[in-house]
Amino acid sequence: MKIGVIDSGLGGFSILDRLITKLPFLDYYYLADQQHCPYSEKSPVKLQQLAAQQVEFLLNQGCELIVLACNTLSVTSLAFLREKFKVPFIGTVPAVKLASEKLPQGSRVLVLATVNTTNSDYLRQLIKPLQSRTKFILLGSTVLVEYIEAWQPSKTQAECERLIQQLPHKIEAVVFGCTHFPFIKMQLSHALSYSVWYFDSGAGVAKRLKSLLPDGLDQSSQGQQQFFSTDSRVSAAGLAAKFAFLRQKL
Repeated sequence: MKIGVIDSGLGGFSILDRLITKLPFLDYYYLADQQHCPYSEKSPVKLQQLAAQQVEFLLNQGCELIVLACNTLSVTSLAFLREKFKVPFIGTVPAVKLASEKLPQGSRVLVLATVNTTNSDYLRQLIKPLQSRTKFILLGSTVLVEYIEAWQPSKTQAECERLIQQLPHKIEAVVFGCTHFPFIKMQLSHALSYSVWYFDSGAGVAKRLKSLLPDGLDQSSQGQQQFFSTDSRVSAAGLAAKFAFLRQKL
């Protein structure tokens, strides 16, 4: 069974890694829209247009289900895509509920996301019913996505330190509200200088995908991965190499 996975760039690799680990018998078609990366400051209408184009491409590749491995795209375009196309879609949701359930009452949790996601009503509605139990602090960064895309460790570290300096007090956990950010756990830990819990969306996406698979699906063979970029300068082999590199950072 062919599963399409969409992100603005390399961030969705954090989701793809979890999908391959949990459901290795599926074929994954990963599409990085690097021509338009980053997504975080584009308008919802523009993102919906781009998402529709990416979905059309993956459907033409034979994909039967689409994973939006991008929080910004999920926030702005998931409902639109479900209305426009007949295939199932899975969005990527920040694991705020999981963090609230796992941590003691009164815990302080940083939700680190892109500017678009941080400012979205969607995220605020997610955390609203949890606020009596958990204190959430929202911080957004666009340049952090750009630094991760280009893999610039020194600039990434400096931006992490700038963000952490904005915290009003110590925190107990970080929720990654952008699929790029699990790759920089080490830099965040260094900037914090104390131990915290980390929560990402990968396990939730894998669990949801498993629940949507048809009965009787052959699970005996190893699936394959195909990589595509909307940037003509980026080859499939180049993306595959970056995936192998970034998996080591998780």
